[in-house]
Amino acid sequence: MARGEEPDAGLAVARTVPPALHANTVLARAKVAEQMTLIAAAGISDEGFRKEHGGTGDVGAAVTMIEMLAMSDLSLMVKAGVQWGLFGGAVRTWAPNAITRRT
Repeated sequence: MARGEEPDAGLAVARTVPPALHANTVLARAKVAEQMTLIAAAGISDEGFRKEHGGTGDVGAAVTMIEMLAMSDLSLMVKAGVQWGLFGGAVRTWAPNAITRRT
């Protein structure tokens, strides 16, 4: 990134999503859910989906996102992986027409 340029959405979200370090499980889960909302609102989850399904189709960016989440907060990484990787992949496989974005 050159001097004076705005950071991309991923970096901006990383700065606003610090790890959820709580001894209380209820608080930790609430914090991770809040962080997932921020990540989804920034469109970062779109990278793992094909363009015809509303994503960017950038698999490398999706892998990098998961790696960066793992370095920050493993709970958030697992939640994101299950939500967008496993569940999103299952919907794409079993009901591909259900997730095709209509414009």
